[in-house]
Amino acid sequence: MAEMSSPGKYNFGDLVWAKLKGFSIWPGRKPKNSYCVRFFGSNDYAWIGKESIYPYEQHREQYSKSCKSVTFKKALRLSEDQFIAIKGDKSYEPLSVLLNHNEKKASLSTPQPVKSTDPFNSKKANTASASVQRDYSRTPFKRSDTFETPTKRELKTETKIDNKKRLRLSPSIAKKEVDDSNLNDDYLSDEPTTNNIKLNKVKPRCIEKPSNLKFGFIGLGKVGQQVLKHILSAGHEVSIWNRTPSKCKEFEKLGASVMKTPGDVIRAADITFSCLTDSEASSSIFFGNCGVSSEINASKGYVELTSMDPSTSVEIEIAINERGGRYLEAPLIYGYPQELEEGKVLAVVAGNRSLFDDCNSCFEAICSHVYFLDECVGAAAKMSIVISSLYGNINGIVMESMTLVERLGLLTKDFVEIISKSSFSSSFLKAKATSILDNTLVRDIAMAHIRRNFNYTLGLANTKTFSTPITATTNEVFKQKFSHYF
Repeated sequence: MAEMSSPGKYNFGDLVWAKLKGFSIWPGRKPKNSYCVRFFGSNDYAWIGKESIYPYEQHREQYSKSCKSVTFKKALRLSEDQFIAIKGDKSYEPLSVLLNHNEKKASLSTPQPVKSTDPFNSKKANTASASVQRDYSRTPFKRSDTFETPTKRELKTETKIDNKKRLRLSPSIAKKEVDDSNLNDDYLSDEPTTNNIKLNKVKPRCIEKPSNLKFGFIGLGKVGQQVLKHILSAGHEVSIWNRTPSKCKEFEKLGASVMKTPGDVIRAADITFSCLTDSEASSSIFFGNCGVSSEINASKGYVELTSMDPSTSVEIEIAINERGGRYLEAPLIYGYPQELEEGKVLAVVAGNRSLFDDCNSCFEAICSHVYFLDECVGAAAKMSIVISSLYGNINGIVMESMTLVERLGLLTKDFVEIISKSSFSSSFLKAKATSILDNTLVRDIAMAHIRRNFNYTLGLANTKTFSTPITATTNEVFKQKFSHYF
């Protein structure tokens, strides 16, 4: 390897670690007369700033563990071959991450009993091979079809159940104190809400067992409230924080512990969920003066439920890894509010696998399916962006179709009925039927969220020089609709 003349300057052919926005740090080699880096494995080139390039040998052991994907391991083996060849010294030991990878491959043919040494894993160790794990994407979580509140008669017969357990069975928000022996009508009301979020249509989740770990939850917007509702109803111990303290009060009655700062939540919990508006909000809470990043250590796990651009997710992961913590990105996917209310959303997940397993009971409480995509952070964020773009484009074509129906003098009722009987029918269109008939579709869809996700898609496509003409056109339609109606 050529010696560096001074810190921050690299010679032609130097092996380096390069960080491209939106991707994990990756081994590469500096070509001549430029800061354009050629990446091992893919042989792609990219222009990288000086601040995002690091000497290969100096950070060899540290950054070799930054990603666990097969593609990364292949690139790492190629870079190591070059490294040994340049140094001309066979005494260098192979990287531990490659040794572990080879040992794991060799062990697949002879399963051995495994004992869990992970202090976070509350489940008993599986006696099968370590590589045999539950495939969440193929096994729907078991639960009842509906989660209707028990009738007043059913609740009145449960007089022996203490008040705390009763709140778990039916987390309705009472305006008055509830007596153990005499439930009043306020407690049995059919429409108790907190900030228009219904909290009474939940029965205990059909999960194997609530985790013994302590959980934290940051962010109580419309999505966050529904998610927290299900996690609490499943019997988990949760510490919470929200920028607007008043939103925490009703959940405190359900057993949540309210904290003064996000940093206090991290300190009190083993694993903390973050559910915020967008990338900017997540980055502000994590890196800002709220104390989140400073409280991360080897005993902490951090799960980001926020839909965000991949680059922000990777930045958070790097900061957590540097402090020895574990990170998971798990954006939620749903088409209409009922899925949130009933705990039937989907989650796409990427990141630390052991943290994913530790969050099993929480995911069961809020999701119908969970798809673990990769241990390399960014995969889930990208998948969420693609699916969100599809959702936005479908809404866009439905709005355009309704405009055509109106301007051509056709009846909306006829249009909806014909579509429902045709092969074009879908659960998505059926869920939108009422809004279409009432001509309130524009106001009923999550316009701000669709525009946010379109911006992520177009930004990522621009970075990759992909062409996305349909999404770009639909985004302009939504911009016009948003300025007109909101």
